[in-house]
Amino acid sequence: MKFNFSEIDPDETKVQDSFNTNVLDTLVSFAKKYEDLLPEGTANKIASETKSNDAFTQLTNIIQLAGLHIYVIIDEYDNFANTMLADSESNYIKLTHGDGFFRLFFNNLKAATTENDAAVSRIMISGVTPLTLSDVTSGYNIGMNISADSQFNSLAGFTETEFRQMLEYYRDATGVFNHTDNMVDSNISSDYNKMTKLIRFEQQFGEKTSLIQRINNDGYIYGIIKPEFALNDLERYENLVSLMFYMGLLSIGGYQGGRTKLIIPNSTVRQQ
Repeated sequence: MKFNFSEIDPDETKVQDSFNTNVLDTLVSFAKKYEDLLPEGTANKIASETKSNDAFTQLTNIIQLAGLHIYVIIDEYDNFANTMLADSESNYIKLTHGDGFFRLFFNNLKAATTENDAAVSRIMISGVTPLTLSDVTSGYNIGMNISADSQFNSLAGFTETEFRQMLEYYRDATGVFNHTDNMVDSNISSDYNKMTKLIRFEQQFGEKTSLIQRINNDGYIYGIIKPEFALNDLERYENLVSLMFYMGLLSIGGYQGGRTKLIIPNSTVRQQ
């Protein structure tokens, strides 16, 4: 059962309806795809629901009673939440705290894993930062953040060796790198709001020298990558540095004395 939350509209007036539609569509598609394995009439029952959380609970109950198990994959889980945070902190808090629809979804997801014969056997969640997951699930205590675990470096994407081979291939085959190129993607303008948000966060420290300015001047900073932290924890230096790492604004450049050396990964980020 694969969800993709990048399709959810982050507009505060549309986000709940958009989320509800996205989840309902995913559940109906799943029920139809595996119709031959599920009890007869399951797809029609799910399609008749109008509330995504009710549909999810009903589907997982049916799966559990049938003695089946499913894998849940959530891609871009924090996509719309990060956009809301960059635009309005109050809207983000409203989304992730209290008894909102987003928190209810994760509560139901967790409930579907808790019994020995639970419907949900495994969950894989991918996104940018652990921030939203920590806020919406009080630390999501049934999960483990493997982002900085070196064992999983090659889980997805491509390696440095493969990337270098690709560049060399296009250099030799097309000559595309034989002249000066603009290597800065114009699409990065959407990241400026995130940088602005970071500057507002770091002002809470009350330090004389800006953290971002220090990184820009030195090209690196030492810190510890934290596996989880909530919005209220961003007043702590190590959590803000960790957030910059998860956002791709810093990259691991080595280790010293139990601390991680975090560097500016490329000229595009430096220009930002």
